Amino acid sequence: MDLEYSNEKLSLVPQSLEVLMEKNFPSNQWLVDGLIPSQAITILSGAPTSCKTWIMLEIATCVAQGKDLFDRFPTKQTGVLIIDEESGERLLQDRFRTLRTLKDLPIYCLSMCGRKISTSYVEEIIKWCQENKVSLIMIDSLVRIHDGDENAARDIAKLFGLIRKFTVADLSVLIAHHNRKSNNRDVGPQQMRGSSDILASIDCQIAVNRPHRNELLTMEQTKCRIAPELPLLEIKFNQYNDYSEFEFLGQKDVVNKKLAFRNTLLEIISSNEGLSQTDISNSLEKINQKKNPKTIRTILEAMELENIISTSQGPKNSKLYSTNKSSVKK
Repeated sequence: MDLEYSNEKLSLVPQSLEVLMEKNFPSNQWLVDGLIPSQAITILSGAPTSCKTWIMLEIATCVAQGKDLFDRFPTKQTGVLIIDEESGERLLQDRFRTLRTLKDLPIYCLSMCGRKISTSYVEEIIKWCQENKVSLIMIDSLVRIHDGDENAARDIAKLFGLIRKFTVADLSVLIAHHNRKSNNRDVGPQQMRGSSDILASIDCQIAVNRPHRNELLTMEQTKCRIAPELPLLEIKFNQYNDYSEFEFLGQKDVVNKKLAFRNTLLEIISSNEGLSQTDISNSLEKINQKKNPKTIRTILEAMELENIISTSQGPKNSKLYSTNKSSVKK
């Protein structure tokens, strides 16, 4: 097919590598040290009642006053804009009071406005943030700010194309998002509702889990573009008669164990492309790494979402797993 070109002057002006390498970027890459990157899109995901909103408000409080999050993670002080389409003003007020947030902090709220993300709305928000020294935008929650199909890659790509404009304007974005309904206790990125393009579009994902519906919860950084993921955080949410507070309990290095097991799966698949899950399980048994089939399937699904492996149809509708060699990290 022949392409037709107009006589209009092209506005496309790619920059050379030399120009790129001469640019100066801020040295501080973190809004919350090691946990939430600056000028990036972060999703805080979890099941209902996992304390996502409580954690968001605690982050807002700490960032607005430059206080260490959980008395552990230094923050970069800045103003905060909360776009709240979940709680409403009464509940926000009650929760801020419970967290003993100082009312003169530079925290601003747009609550239950019902507006969806659009080019004009994004431009309004950017302009307001720049005029009011606000560098962190919080959105609660993702599903409330758009009318698209969250399972459709095209709709999600369009939505995050608009959200990305915030980071281009040197703003950081933290978004609350829900997990899909599941009895699976795994809280990795594959548990997030919607298209896999959501994970592909963001810079950082933090999964929140409250398995026993008590005061104990965990936060797991399952994706981070700019640094290795942190070990799992164990947090206690103490709720007293007249106030509540978060208590940092420690970190568990389960991330490295998970990564090691993923690498083992990858080695098994790459050594003999087109294996079924049964074949993979048998190979694990031979090296004394027997795992629950559901655990194996969950990790394989996550690797497929991340485009590390691909699947084809085998006998009796079984899945056969192969590596995407161009996507495998060396």
